[in-house]
Amino acid sequence: MLNAQVAIAQEETDEALAILDDLPESSALRSQALLLAGQLELRRDRLRIAEEYFLRAIERDPNLTQAYRELIFIYGFRSQSEAIEEIFTQLARLGPLSPKEAFVWSLIRGVQWTPEEIVETLSRAVQADPDDTRSRIALADALLELTRFEEAETVLAPLDLSDPDSRAALGRLALERGDVPTLRTLLAEAPRDHPGIALLRGKLALQTRDLDAAVASYRAALELRPNDRDALSGLAQALNQSGKRDEATAVTGQLTQVNRLNNLLNTLPTYDGSPDADRYVELGQVCEAIGFTPQARAWYQSAIQVDPFHREAQQALARLGDGPPESQGIGSDAGD
Repeated sequence: MLNAQVAIAQEETDEALAILDDLPESSALRSQALLLAGQLELRRDRLRIAEEYFLRAIERDPNLTQAYRELIFIYGFRSQSEAIEEIFTQLARLGPLSPKEAFVWSLIRGVQWTPEEIVETLSRAVQADPDDTRSRIALADALLELTRFEEAETVLAPLDLSDPDSRAALGRLALERGDVPTLRTLLAEAPRDHPGIALLRGKLALQTRDLDAAVASYRAALELRPNDRDALSGLAQALNQSGKRDEATAVTGQLTQVNRLNNLLNTLPTYDGSPDADRYVELGQVCEAIGFTPQARAWYQSAIQVDPFHREAQQALARLGDGPPESQGIGSDAGD
């Protein structure tokens, strides 16, 4: 480890990585070596390889909190909502989250990240590691937000259609271009258990006025990715156009709560330097109302950190119990 630190100080990254990789599996420092190797790869924008190191570090030592936080950075830039949800769930088991961490966890389902920043970061990642499919897809999505369609097409060109995430990314490009024939072709052989593809089916069906199919597809997307703003909005439109006003009203109410959460989160940085326990409780209540129970717990815990005797926060934590539900593993992602 000392030799690796010397190599790092001398900016000999490859040498440092070789030293770290030589550390025996039996060493008590093996998990720290994997963490450090991941951080070195992250510095040179090789996100996929850094991710692999961090996952291996957690497998060796599930209490290595910094490895979780490094993964949150990677998954946040790639908008891997399912993967980041899993990582936060695991991190929350190890102790109360900070308000900043609760903020990111609550925002990940409905956030619109700044596309310019994503393009800059992920362009470097794809250049450093052309085989990083997840970063390639996230880069293309950011380019789509900026209506840079030709660049997005170039980024997506190497993708393999056997990968559902890649098929969904190409479908989003076709949708934004209004290329319905291509979108239909991509969806024809696409799986049924992918949230991004279900969302595309809903959008296409709504465009073509196949309202029953639109409702079914949006419901399928929400089953796979609860509280997705895009799916809630589309489902409300499809139900309204189908004449199902009561059902549409219920969905609109759910969407309103999700939007309320995002609006509250957007005000948080303005007073995060002087935390307000009541506002943290309010955020917890909104999260709880829309089913973000682990995130709600994190906000209530933040309130307790500010005011240990806050009655509402204490009652909420007693109601929700001690911790998040059991999870199924780290690093998998159903895709966007």
